[in-house]
Amino acid sequence: MAALGHSNGELDLLEIDSGRKLATWPAHPDEVLSVTFSPDGTKLLSGSKDRAVTLWNVSDQKKIASNAEHRGAVCALAFSPDGRQIASACGADTIKIWNTSGIPDGALTPSMSYHKAEVRTLAFSADGKTLASGSDDNTARLWNVATHQEIASFPMGSPVRMVRFSPDGKTLAIITRQGKLQLFSIP
Repeated sequence: MAALGHSNGELDLLEIDSGRKLATWPAHPDEVLSVTFSPDGTKLLSGSKDRAVTLWNVSDQKKIASNAEHRGAVCALAFSPDGRQIASACGADTIKIWNTSGIPDGALTPSMSYHKAEVRTLAFSADGKTLASGSDDNTARLWNVATHQEIASFPMGSPVRMVRFSPDGKTLAIITRQGKLQLFSIP
């Protein structure tokens, strides 16, 4: 299954093999900029220009929870591997980590920090203890999820568009806007 966000605020669920549309629903009052599935595939997270992070039930497209705590459009999202936390980033340089344990009562509980420019990409390590972020400030950064402290910074010389951990968590792949790929050993 795949998910697409649209400029009119709608979300689509698609069957990957055929491209057949499984569902479409109005998700946000403004453009959807980011979507990601939970590790078990039962939930979908969307982020929008409306500053909202919204969690959806995939099976019936019902809203589980939503929060508009960001100061700008939500450009990047990531689920922790166990699905208990999500990270969201916005155009106003802010990264937040949300504890999903409050989901049954509709609450997402914020916590976390910042970059010096728009954050474009996020990724959790396989153990969920580290969050990687990439920004228009030409850096990728590693954060300790528990303490919210920066672990490392990787100057890239141009805006960062993608960060991903290797499955063993020992390497961080970073891609810049110019298409340059660099691999870094994790400290």
